[in-house]
Amino acid sequence: MKRKFITAIISTAVIGFIAVLGFNLMLNNLNTEPIRDTVSSEDTYSVDTTQTDSELAESDESEVYSVLSQNISTDNVQTDSESDTQSDTTETDISSSEKVTTDSDNTNHIVIPYDGVWEQILVNRWNVIPDDYTFETFTLDSGNQIDIRIYNALQKMFDDARSLGIYPVVTEAYRSHDDQVAMMQSYIDAYIAEGYDEKTAKRMAEEYVAIPGTSEHEIGLALDINPDIEYSTTEEVYGWLAENAYQYGFILRYPEGKESITGINYEPWHYRYVGEECAAEIYESGMCLEEYLENKQQ
Repeated sequence: MKRKFITAIISTAVIGFIAVLGFNLMLNNLNTEPIRDTVSSEDTYSVDTTQTDSELAESDESEVYSVLSQNISTDNVQTDSESDTQSDTTETDISSSEKVTTDSDNTNHIVIPYDGVWEQILVNRWNVIPDDYTFETFTLDSGNQIDIRIYNALQKMFDDARSLGIYPVVTEAYRSHDDQVAMMQSYIDAYIAEGYDEKTAKRMAEEYVAIPGTSEHEIGLALDINPDIEYSTTEEVYGWLAENAYQYGFILRYPEGKESITGINYEPWHYRYVGEECAAEIYESGMCLEEYLENKQQ
């Protein structure tokens, strides 16, 4: 009888201990904050307006190019009407956008009306894309699109570079007008979020993003070309392109020292297709596209 009594006491104590332990565990769980796997609506993008051109290029290399390191192929040809184009500009990326100089810096405004020669269409803040300008797009393995007419030249240029151990990749190409509008608005919104009024935010945004209708990315002939950082350095790719791209019909569109004419700061990654003959003349003369087309008219 005594043994049964002792056993009952021990059992009661054990059950009580387990109950207290369970209650404490429940309280701890109630006080534990759940893991956040979504972005809070209070999280905002902050625009760093203090970056230098070299810092912009470095951030472009580290944040952008590594995502799109696939080779170009001919497996997936699409036209604008066939493809479901998705905007890549929902997140603002200063490093991959054109940095536009201010109006006060632009003293040589060259206006060249489009004459139907698609390879030499001039697009900048003073030469707006014609409303009736159309073309078919080709979708690269990276997801970027280009004017289908420049595909063969681009493929050959990349093949030749890779045969020499140089590995370029396309990190930005065609953007639709709507994409350009969205990119501009994202910059404006970011500056407004920092406390700037709408007018100031718009002016500041236009220093980094081409006004919709004036960006070469909207015509499918412009490419941002950077290294596949697993195999090549920035210096290797930029250096090779600067010396060889003209042979394939591409020019360094925004060369150093031509900012007052092009309206865009020096961009060693931005190449534009103009055709082999035109590219060779621009390369040999040291002119930018605006100067070349102006001289051609004279």
